[in-house]
Amino acid sequence: MPYRRIRQHVGEFFRRDYLEMVIVVFGVLVFALAVFSTFVMIYAIAHFGDGGDTFKATSSWLKGASGGAIALFGILAGMCYIAAWALVGKRVARGLGARIRTRRDRA
Repeated sequence: MPYRRIRQHVGEFFRRDYLEMVIVVFGVLVFALAVFSTFVMIYAIAHFGDGGDTFKATSSWLKGASGGAIALFGILAGMCYIAAWALVGKRVARGLGARIRTRRDRA
């Protein structure tokens, strides 16, 4: 491989926008946290009044803990969805919109 070709590949490597890539990866991780928080919130809602067979506690304590989990994970999920949209949502929507317009123009 000629020196010029190696130099071209090295130059292309360093011209990439790494901050943009880091932001996208962080946005995907925040979105994954939002999905997990939503799952935990729905699980807490589904098991709100369940009595603990293995965990001996009063029913009011269990309802309070479930209510706290629902509130905590609901707020966390909402904040993460907003942050994920700010980080990567607009890029994804813009990319999908361009693909849809391109396909529509071809037809």
